[in-house]
Amino acid sequence: MAYVSKASPSGAPVSGYVKLSQAQLSPQEHTQLLQRYLASISSILPNDPDLLRSVLWHPDLHDGNIFIHEGKISSIIDWQSVWTGPLMLQARTPRLINYNVDIMLKLPENFKELDNGEKERIRDQVSKSIQLYIYEHGTGRRNPLLNKARRQPFGKTLAQLVDFAGNSWDDDILPFRDCLISLERNWSELGTTNPCPFHFSEDEIRQHHEDGEGFNETQDFWDSVEGIVDRSGWTTPENFDTAVDYFSKLREEGLRTLTGEERQDFELQTRRVLRTVSQGKLA
Repeated sequence: MAYVSKASPSGAPVSGYVKLSQAQLSPQEHTQLLQRYLASISSILPNDPDLLRSVLWHPDLHDGNIFIHEGKISSIIDWQSVWTGPLMLQARTPRLINYNVDIMLKLPENFKELDNGEKERIRDQVSKSIQLYIYEHGTGRRNPLLNKARRQPFGKTLAQLVDFAGNSWDDDILPFRDCLISLERNWSELGTTNPCPFHFSEDEIRQHHEDGEGFNETQDFWDSVEGIVDRSGWTTPENFDTAVDYFSKLREEGLRTLTGEERQDFELQTRRVLRTVSQGKLA
């Protein structure tokens, strides 16, 4: 918080290709949210010492950072920024198998009557559903403590709150603020006898919704390039030329159509594409 409070607004990182909100550029906005976070976090952690035990946890397991050799895991990479912290805040379903759509464990009776596109979609849904089912039931049998931590009320929200608190200046202030608003709204359901130590006014919530419009545009942008480049700027060697071509054309189109301050911001945000060929990374 001391670092953010002394930071210059012009030093705020650039995120995505949409103009940043004024809140993102304001050290005061960040420190105000951090103060609310610090005032509340001690009241909402559980008292169960098992859930508060410190563990080392890889936060982002997926098929791009797990290496397999002869049918066994030989290496796991991308441990940067990993920290030891309470199990309650660390436990989560790996992105490798995380699935948030309706669970379907078997093919429907009319499967043979569907067109090829719908068959492929349903096969994918069933496959991911089975993977999640096996993971959850296997975890319940082999690691009941982890299973208990994963199923704590508002556990995911609390974990996100801690993550966003440490990254709002580098990533985006909107998810952090959204978690705090949700925390105040659901405070009575957390099982604590302490009153919520902060309050968001109607004006603050209105401004949050207005800022969220730009945030959603950024998310839509990254969704549109899924399969070409991920949100960290990483792409596969096979997709590298496609990614460079896409972002180069995006830069050319933006510089051709935008004007004034918006064009200046866009030029700064997309300048990095000029260095990607030598660096091998986008973002």
